[in-house]
Amino acid sequence: MIATTQMQSLNAAPEPDGFQALPVLDIALLTLRRHYRWLLPAMLFVVVCGACGIWWYQEPTYQASHWVEISRHRVLSPNVVTRPANLVSTEIPIILSEIIVSPVLARPEVQALPSFQNATERERRLRTHLELTGGGTNDRLTIAFTDADATSAAVVCNAVADEYMEYRREYEQRQADLILRSLRPELQKWEDLVAERKENVENLTLAAISAGEVQGSQTEGRFTFIADLRKRINDLMLEQVGMEAKLKRINADWPANRSEINDAVQDDPEVGDLKTLIDSYRALIRGIKLSGMESVKQKELELIQDKILGVTSDLEVAEEIAGRDLLDKWSDNVTEGLERELYISQFELEMLESVFDEERARFLKAGDEALKLRFAEDDLGSAQGLLDGLRERATSIEMESRYAAPVISLRRATKPEHPLESIYYTRNNAFILLGLAFLPVSLAVGLEFKLNRFTNIQSIASKVQLNILGEVASLSDRPQQDLNDGQEKASQSEKKYRSYTYAGDIHRQSVDNLRIRLTLGDQLTIGKVTSVLSSFEGEAKTTLSKDLAHCLSESQQHRTLLMDMDMRCPDQHRIWQLENRRGVCEALRGEVSFGDATQTIDKTLDVMPAGRNESMHLSAVTSSQIDALFEWAREQYDYIIVDTAPLNYASETLVIAKYSDSVVLSLLRDVSRLEPTKNTVNTLQTVGVRLLGCVLSGITPLQYQYRYGNSYYYRGTYNSANNEPAESVNG
Repeated sequence: MIATTQMQSLNAAPEPDGFQALPVLDIALLTLRRHYRWLLPAMLFVVVCGACGIWWYQEPTYQASHWVEISRHRVLSPNVVTRPANLVSTEIPIILSEIIVSPVLARPEVQALPSFQNATERERRLRTHLELTGGGTNDRLTIAFTDADATSAAVVCNAVADEYMEYRREYEQRQADLILRSLRPELQKWEDLVAERKENVENLTLAAISAGEVQGSQTEGRFTFIADLRKRINDLMLEQVGMEAKLKRINADWPANRSEINDAVQDDPEVGDLKTLIDSYRALIRGIKLSGMESVKQKELELIQDKILGVTSDLEVAEEIAGRDLLDKWSDNVTEGLERELYISQFELEMLESVFDEERARFLKAGDEALKLRFAEDDLGSAQGLLDGLRERATSIEMESRYAAPVISLRRATKPEHPLESIYYTRNNAFILLGLAFLPVSLAVGLEFKLNRFTNIQSIASKVQLNILGEVASLSDRPQQDLNDGQEKASQSEKKYRSYTYAGDIHRQSVDNLRIRLTLGDQLTIGKVTSVLSSFEGEAKTTLSKDLAHCLSESQQHRTLLMDMDMRCPDQHRIWQLENRRGVCEALRGEVSFGDATQTIDKTLDVMPAGRNESMHLSAVTSSQIDALFEWAREQYDYIIVDTAPLNYASETLVIAKYSDSVVLSLLRDVSRLEPTKNTVNTLQTVGVRLLGCVLSGITPLQYQYRYGNSYYYRGTYNSANNEPAESVNG
């Protein structure tokens, strides 16, 4: 009953979804166990090759920086000419535009640099490696360029800065010229007016002298009020002249940088919808190509391409319309404020001129020549003051545009002495070497995913409809020590029973558990003749046959025969250190009797080696003697364990299995694979062989202790004093 319960626990339903596919951790551990001998050297080799490649091909990069600043020096007066207020927000788009890039690339010293030899790649390289950042304040800007050649980095950096400052000087000069051109008509107008008023003052002076009138008036306070009105009127007229000049300059000059308008065009809703539509069409094309249906859906692809061309044309039209609208809005926003101020100033000027005319007319009614002269002199002084103001402003603009640069250089770029960072310690190179190091690991992991080996009984139960009879722990050999003659003899005898030496306590316990399940179970019990087979070589078939035969003979006190019928590659005679001159082959050929072909190991265990096979393997097991051999074995022994050849290599194994009452399939942890195991199970079921199930060997002692008990419990099952097994192992 106990055996039945244990058997049912081993053949329980598959584990949850985590065991349906081999877990990643199991794959990783399996890869390390099987491939660590070549993985570590391969990883080291790949990393060394990668490091050599980086050292050979990768070049250090140098960065040169040029600092510029808004000039705050004024020759005559501030705010005469408009200057940039924030270099980071307004000047970076200008530097990256064709206004600066094209002149820089046209310079002979730039074209002669090693990294700018390719004409088609010059612009892309300049834009990619040019870095523009703030200098800590809004007034400063850092222009930096990165290149593999230190001299090239400094030359390009200074070229960009020089072209930018030259553009700024030319742009300011154009602004000044526009203002000066708008001031010249006003200057001429007021010069003529001053000349006319001078002539009027001279005439009134002669008239007053001839009339004998004395200058002065009793209405001095009233006249002072009129003079103040005149001064205010002159100030307003001078202010309006400046506003009109600014409006003419704005209407005549385009924006210095259109990048902001272009960016705003991309945010237009209609432009965004058309771009989204183009992306969806392109996604359809990619999906068709990835699915391999390109040849089948050729007409559909052509139709989609035509739609993309049509939408692209609509997109260009929409961008042009949006650009014009935004440009109009830009012009309206800039001029709206100035026009509003000019309108208020003109309204105030009209009011003041109306009051001035009324007061002047009232004073002139008196007919006083001296008073008329005073008014004429005041008019002349007012006109002369306005003319002097216009001249001063024109002179300030001209001096400011010629001698005060809008943007100045704080520090020119020099040849950098050290690279940005060492090529041996960059983060990218670290990731590259790490990826190269894991390349062999990924190949090994991929190989294990492909082979799909068994690592535990759960992986077998979830993938193969096969009873799991048990697990057998692996055996660690006892360390060799200096032995005397007596101990040497005992050591040779011990090798025959190496399953029960040193750490073999756990191994023996696992074999005993297997024997109990196979002999005391209600359903899965071995027959009198049991064949042990495997799909391929190296799956612990021979070791399992030997251990099972020895355990049956020792524990049950039943006579047991171990027959080595792997006539292609026999191993049992080497394990037991027996002669292989007479065995199964000789008995089947009739050269020796069945009894003479067996060799006694102890009173309950006999071994029949394979012998020397001189004929075809299949003909050896289909001879007339094979029936007599198994009949004789059934009469003489209680249990017959047959060690057969791998099923996928030897067809005679199926014939031998037909003579057996039961068959046990041997699987080895980390070696046996899923597909061959399925093929073997299907083959055995097809020919009607009674397959009990499988035994998974190669379980580590630590795993077995963890799954089935404590290692301390197994101590004492082996008597190390006389190198013989203890009488009881089941405690």
